[in-house]
Amino acid sequence: MALVDLDTRQYATEAASPYLNGIGARRQGGMSLRQTIRPLRSRNFFLAWFGETVSDLGSRCYDITLIWLVTSLTGSTVLLGSVLTAAYIPTILLLVVGGVWADRVNPRSIVAWSEFLRAVVTFVFAVLIILDMITVSAVFGFALLYGLVRAFVNPALSALFPSLIPSTQYNTANSLRQFGTETATLLGPPLGGLIIASYSIAAALLFTGITFVVSMGAMILIRRRDVNINTDEAES
Repeated sequence: MALVDLDTRQYATEAASPYLNGIGARRQGGMSLRQTIRPLRSRNFFLAWFGETVSDLGSRCYDITLIWLVTSLTGSTVLLGSVLTAAYIPTILLLVVGGVWADRVNPRSIVAWSEFLRAVVTFVFAVLIILDMITVSAVFGFALLYGLVRAFVNPALSALFPSLIPSTQYNTANSLRQFGTETATLLGPPLGGLIIASYSIAAALLFTGITFVVSMGAMILIRRRDVNINTDEAES
């Protein structure tokens, strides 16, 4: 009888194991999801992540608006390529400078001031278009200024985020940042095109400037403190 009972229990365990493993896998998957969004429970991280995502949305909208503007002004693909080059050359050349600044100055302040300056550039850009005072030379100038300021944003954000969460959450935080960036990249251009088609190029630039103002506000609201020492503080 003992052997029969032992065989019966073994058979029951083997029969139930797929279901038990399935339950365990579902629980593990649930834990994985909770761990993925865990950094968002930190007020500071959420503000920085939200600000960066909104700013990226505005940046993608700006890119498509700049292309539309140059095309409508000149119809020249050569000038379009030249303007886009002018917009990105300062960013590429000054990335190292931006990284050095981010190490020496409060990165939150760098991002906030950079967003403020980008908002000013896009608002003035929009006003000149509304007043019909925009020229190709002015477009080049605004593209250079925008690229110059943009060079300081990403290095400062890269220095800011690690100070907002414990080191154990770095990987999940990077995943969330990547998700925000990819979402903005996906939605920004069609949103910019929709605004231009429905309203005007100036309206798209005004929207872009608003996103930078929102991002600046999010950075200002961040309370700076070292959260890497205490995980509980990071989640408060």
